[in-house]
Amino acid sequence: MIKWLYRAVKGFLIKILTPSQRKFIANLLNHILIFFSASTGKKFLLCIYVLLQKQHKILGKLIWRREKYLWLIKYPFKTVEEVRLYYLLESQRVIDSLGSQEAVVLKTDLFNEAEALPLAGGIIGSLKRAGRIHAIEIQEQVKDKAKLKIGELKTIPCSFETGDIRRLNFDKGAFDCVIDLSTADHINPIDLEKLFSEYNKVLKRTGILLLVVWADISDSICINQEVNTPDPNVQYFFNKKYLLKTIGRYFAVVEEEAIYIQEDNTQHQLIRLICRKNDVWAYLFDEKMDYRVWLAAGYLRDKVKEKIIVDLDCGHAPLLKYIPDTYRQYIGNDIRNLFPALTERSIFYLKKDDDFIQALTKVDILVVLGYGGYEITKESLESKTLLGSIKTIISKFEPEIVVFETVRKFLPILKDVEEFAISQGYQTKCLFSVKMDDDENWLKHRELLILEKIQHRLM
Repeated sequence: MIKWLYRAVKGFLIKILTPSQRKFIANLLNHILIFFSASTGKKFLLCIYVLLQKQHKILGKLIWRREKYLWLIKYPFKTVEEVRLYYLLESQRVIDSLGSQEAVVLKTDLFNEAEALPLAGGIIGSLKRAGRIHAIEIQEQVKDKAKLKIGELKTIPCSFETGDIRRLNFDKGAFDCVIDLSTADHINPIDLEKLFSEYNKVLKRTGILLLVVWADISDSICINQEVNTPDPNVQYFFNKKYLLKTIGRYFAVVEEEAIYIQEDNTQHQLIRLICRKNDVWAYLFDEKMDYRVWLAAGYLRDKVKEKIIVDLDCGHAPLLKYIPDTYRQYIGNDIRNLFPALTERSIFYLKKDDDFIQALTKVDILVVLGYGGYEITKESLESKTLLGSIKTIISKFEPEIVVFETVRKFLPILKDVEEFAISQGYQTKCLFSVKMDDDENWLKHRELLILEKIQHRLM
C-alpha cells in the first residue's frame, strides 16, 4: 500500500514540478519510503544515519565516531537490506576520510545502481562528496540500466564503462579510492592476484581500497578451473587465509570486520576490509634509512647471543641484516606481507600486534622500529594498539633490552614509553637524534631510544 501511494504521489509531482524541484522531492520521497518500509529498528536507524551523513561530513564523523563504529549499531547485520544501507554509509565514510572534495573514485559493478538499492540511484547516485566517479560493469545491459536510473539523481560527475575488473583500462595511479562491494567474489580465486595487482596499479600511492567480499573461515578451498569469465551468477566464498595472503602481496589490511553471516552456513561470512597500498611505506626501503637500524644493531651486536628477539610491526625486518646470527629466535609480525626469507631461527606472523603478542611466551629483546604515531596523527594506516602492546610486553615479559625508534614528530610518544619503562625498573642507556640527510622531510628526522632492565644484585 505504501509503495503504491509513493509511486502515485511521485508520478503526480513529476508532471507539475521543475527538474530541480523533482530531484529534491524524489530524494525526499525515497527516504520517506525506506523509513516506513524498515522491517527492523536497526534498519530504521541506518536510514536516519544515511540522511544525516548526506548533509555534511562533520555529521558523518559524529555518526561513525573515532573508532569507526556506528552509534547503537552492532555487527554482524541480520538482513541484506541493512547490509546495503551500510554499503552506502561506509562508501561515503571512506571517501570523506581522504580529506579531499576532489577525490576520484572507481566503483566496480553497477548492480545496486541498476536495481535502485538501497535507494534510487544505488550507491553512486546517493554519494554526495567526491570529485568524480568512474564505474565499471561487465554486463552492458546492467550498465545501461544503471546509467538511466541514476539520471537526474546524480550529483557527482560520473562516467560508465563496460569492462573486466581483472583488466582495468585506466592510467596508473588514476584513483584516490576503489570501492568493490562484493564484486571480487564473482571471479575465480585463481585470478585474485591478478585482480589485486590491477587495483594496486590504478590506485594512487596513498589511495584506499574498500573491499567487501564473501569468505569461508574454514580451511576449505574454492577453485573452479572452468569458470574463466567473471559471472554475477557465480558466487565464490574465498578461503579467508588465502584471500588475506593474496591481498597482502599488494596491500596492508588496516581494518577488518565481519558484517554479515550466512544463516545456513556460519563459515560463510561477508567481510569488510579497508586496504592501503604497501608502497606507502616504500621510503623505509631506502638504504639511507638503514642508518637508524645500524645504530640499534651496533648496540645489540654483543647482546643478542641465545636471545629471543621480538620485532613488533617489523615490516621487512631490516635489523636482521645487521645483527650477528647468534640469537636463539627472531620473531616478527606485521599486517603487510613484506617479510624477509625465513631461516631456521626466524618466524613471522601476518597478524596485528595485539593478536600477535597473545602467542608470545618469552621476550629477551623488544624491538620497535618506525613507530607510526597513531595517538598523534589518528592515521588509519597505523596501529592504534601498538603502544598498548609495547607496554604489555614490558610489564609482562620484562625484556632485558627495549629498542624504540620513531620520527621526531612523535617524541611525546617516545617519552611516554621511556617514562613507563622507567616505572617498570628500566634505565635509559642511549637516546639518539638522527637526521638521515639534508632533506627537510620530517620522516627523515628520527629518534632512537634504548632502555635496559636494571639488574638488582644480591649482596
